[in-house]
Amino acid sequence: MSITASAPTSHIGYGLISELISSDADLNIFRRFTALNARNILYLQSELVELEARLEQLDEEANDRAKGNDVWAQPRSWRAMKRRGGEYLETTERVGICSERYCESVLLCRTQFEIVMHLERFCQMQVIT
Repeated sequence: MSITASAPTSHIGYGLISELISSDADLNIFRRFTALNARNILYLQSELVELEARLEQLDEEANDRAKGNDVWAQPRSWRAMKRRGGEYLETTERVGICSERYCESVLLCRTQFEIVMHLERFCQMQVIT
């Protein structure tokens, strides 16, 4: 790492700090917010559990076979569901949004964890050799 005198900058505050951080790879250290990210994943997981239970409840309410009929009251295709609208469609769309956020969050946390573990192993190998 080398910090050399360069032309004067007009940046102050975050602008100055970001310029300094970007000037050297060794300075690229940022907080990971691990506990906060884990909490967010738990909230998303809890929301998905509730949405799953609501979809199961809506399915049961729409199951006319349990009532002796041969058809379902709930649309079976996405097109029919979009045309009909209602709570089933809204819940299904919420599941999609929440599921996507959940998967992205889990993947990001796992990736961060794997990077940290890899770096720790690498540093230990450097100390041993």
